Amino acid sequence: SYADIVAKADAIRTVAGIRARSRQDDVAVDSRGAITSIANGYGYAEATGIGASIFSFFDKSEGNLTVAHSGTLSVAAATDGFASAYGIQADNGSYRSYGDVSVDNSGMVSTTAEGYSATVDGILAVSRRGDVTVDNSGTLNAAAAAQSFAQANGIDAFNRVYSGDGDYGEVTVVNNSTVSATATAVGISAAAGGIRAVNRNGTAMVNNSGAVSAVATAGNFASANGIYAANRGSRSYGDVTVDNSAPTTAITFPAN
Repeated sequence: SYADIVAKADAIRTVAGIRARSRQDDVAVDSRGAITSIANGYGYAEATGIGASIFSFFDKSEGNLTVAHSGTLSVAAATDGFASAYGIQADNGSYRSYGDVSVDNSGMVSTTAEGYSATVDGILAVSRRGDVTVDNSGTLNAAAAAQSFAQANGIDAFNRVYSGDGDYGEVTVVNNSTVSATATAVGISAAAGGIRAVNRNGTAMVNNSGAVSAVATAGNFASANGIYAANRGSRSYGDVTVDNSAPTTAITFPAN
């Protein structure tokens, strides 16, 4: 897509500027235009700028998922219930998926969600057994505001593999631009993550040379991580590596 896209939903409450899906074969998205995606509704609202997925539950899939974005993404969701907003959502994490996930962003991504509960990801990249690679050179801003639970991540890359799946992919995030995540909850909890690279059983690596900030404000519990890299599997195979050469900020505040 080289043209501008505007998607808005009030009654439907689920909207995406671009959505590309497959059951087994490759999915590739190349977007260079401006995308605006807005969802408003009662009870539930979900807005996605670019949503790409391979879903294979019964049949084995070796398809790879690739997203390249160099335009502008403006994504917003608002409701009195559960709100979620995703700038780029690349999901190859279904039960029978073996393919890789690659996201290359050089554009500007702004994502916001507001509701009783709010979840926001600037870039969300998920695999099950394959590699997950995120290369970001664009500006990312992710902000979640909620009455009870708020979660915001600038980049969230993880491998969903379990110890019994056998094949372990690598999770790699390379960032050289500004990433900002802000989560605010007047009620129970808020969590903000600038860059997250998590593997269940395999290598997790972050190479960062851009300014990263994470700010969380909550009435009860607040957590903030500028860069979070981890191996959290039941057997925990694989190294965890972080190479950071830029300012990284993580701050928590109590809600007034």
